[in-house]
Amino acid sequence: MNEKIGPIAEILEGVFYREQGELFVPGHESSVAACLAGFKDKAVLVSLHHTPPDPPDVQHWGAGCCMWEPTGQCPYGHHHDPNKMYHLRMEGVLRREGPDWYVGLTRLEFDPLEGHKSRLVITLTEPPVELTESLMDMDLQDVDPEALSQRLNKLQGIMSGLSSILDEAKKGGDRDA
Repeated sequence: MNEKIGPIAEILEGVFYREQGELFVPGHESSVAACLAGFKDKAVLVSLHHTPPDPPDVQHWGAGCCMWEPTGQCPYGHHHDPNKMYHLRMEGVLRREGPDWYVGLTRLEFDPLEGHKSRLVITLTEPPVELTESLMDMDLQDVDPEALSQRLNKLQGIMSGLSSILDEAKKGGDRDA
């Protein structure tokens, strides 16, 4: 992440768990809330969904994504409906009110992720102003063609990465729908 620009996209995947009231994913030192903080007050696309193994294990709750099955009780309700899958996709401005996160007026519901192999994908829907301003404010008399080419290649790489993230999120959403 470029500190001046901030995050452009984030993917958190694994078995979500709570520690001292905060939601985490193994392999990430920061909480989910800390990862979302860089996107606060920005236009985003958010996808939250269960991610069963590939191929799905239909003999188990949540097609194999539910870690609660050995306990006989699942907070999401897999003990009543073992085939249901959680999927949420929203687009709008991310904001926070107290401990809750919202996209537009809709609250992001993270509880169904806890104890389940799941994925959270968040990406900006528009390039950061800092990124476009830096190109627009350039004095054409002082432009070094080589430096401009390097900057444009870097931008192309960022946009390509974002496109891949969105494609992956769409594939995951189509599979879970």
